[in-house]
Amino acid sequence: MKTIDKALIRAPRARAIVAGRWGFRTQEERAAAIAALASSPARPGLVRVGVFADVEDTSLFILAQRGDDTGTDDAVAAPPGQREWQVSASPYRSFVSEAAGEASCLVVVRQPLVRPDRSVQRDWVDTVLAALAGDPEPPPGL
Repeated sequence: MKTIDKALIRAPRARAIVAGRWGFRTQEERAAAIAALASSPARPGLVRVGVFADVEDTSLFILAQRGDDTGTDDAVAAPPGQREWQVSASPYRSFVSEAAGEASCLVVVRQPLVRPDRSVQRDWVDTVLAALAGDPEPPPGL
């Protein structure tokens, strides 16, 4: 996903997030959705909204971050398009490599788990981040 504004990836005050992918038929529809999101009024409790354009098609990834514990589905005004999926979650961990380089993309992983409870989810994240931290030559900007 290409970052529209990389400063919007993580808000330190966020206690809940709503993340989703929206599909559009054309680049023009996607541009109209971005404009609609940019001009929509702020919702109560909203800390930050990040909008990321997919580099392979015309979809958007929208990351709404809230300062309260409610990860409600109406965190942002729905853009005109087809919602492919949307999930509510809470921030857990993040990773920044010591390698030089500026971040230029966001990678989103949707991993089905055998037991999708909080401890299994956190164990999975811990394992992935430990592997990233142990990489002797991580890609620049990770």
